[in-house]
Amino acid sequence: MAWGHVSRALRDGLLGVERAMLSDRLGPVDELLERGFVADDVSKYCPRCGRSVGPGEFADGACSACRNRRLPWGGFVRLGQYDETLREAVHEFKFNRWHAVGEHLGRALGAAVAERLVAVASDANELPQAVLSRSVVTPVPMSFWRKAGRGIDHATCLASAVSAGAGLPMRRLLARRHRPAQTGLSASARRRNLRGSMLTTADPAAVAGARVVVLVDDVMTTGATLEEACRALGAWWKRPRESELPEPAILVACLAVSEAGRSKGARAALPIVEAVGSGVVPVQKK
Repeated sequence: MAWGHVSRALRDGLLGVERAMLSDRLGPVDELLERGFVADDVSKYCPRCGRSVGPGEFADGACSACRNRRLPWGGFVRLGQYDETLREAVHEFKFNRWHAVGEHLGRALGAAVAERLVAVASDANELPQAVLSRSVVTPVPMSFWRKAGRGIDHATCLASAVSAGAGLPMRRLLARRHRPAQTGLSASARRRNLRGSMLTTADPAAVAGARVVVLVDDVMTTGATLEEACRALGAWWKRPRESELPEPAILVACLAVSEAGRSKGARAALPIVEAVGSGVVPVQKK
């Protein structure tokens, strides 16, 4: 699958419907295309932490932003930076409940996810289907009250589109306790606010045999929400049970990454989730 498939996914499907509904006014997806938006090639960002990189910045399996960090996921896929162009489209989907935007962007992100998993299989000297057939998609959960207030569970809608774009099944593995909004909080305050807010709710049979869990969210700022989701998933797989389940790799998939949330230094070590074969991307060992 070529990167051109990811860009073309933004142009297919519902664009005609969007134009017909809006007459001569550009819709969010049309606006993206008018501004020349193209989904990021993996060379534009670190495939380990998701932050933007320049030529030669990604080396030995990490970039300068994550080289001294232990991450709770094994790899990262994104469409682009959370800049003005992509931000407007995400806001239309997230706050104005424009499902067609989430569908377009989610399918494009799913195409990028499928391409990464094919690369994983190649690196592990396996057939693509050996990894794709044992991968599942799950959304970062939203609390009941947040969902009721917004009128849309945007992460689940997005995960459904990623699932369709990647050709992978979707499973709801996580639930979330309501906490105050993260807006305006520092990175450390975000982590305190989220601590213990997520838990796993799925039957182990839902992911029996899975090798990769694709964790989907719309935007990564500091990474605190994704870290809490990974913590909850990791704790679930470590529970004592009659039949031991191997812990799968976690591949994070986000529409956009905010460079405003870039870490200015190494943080305390986080647990590492081992990747498939030679890795979703190379990871730092304990």
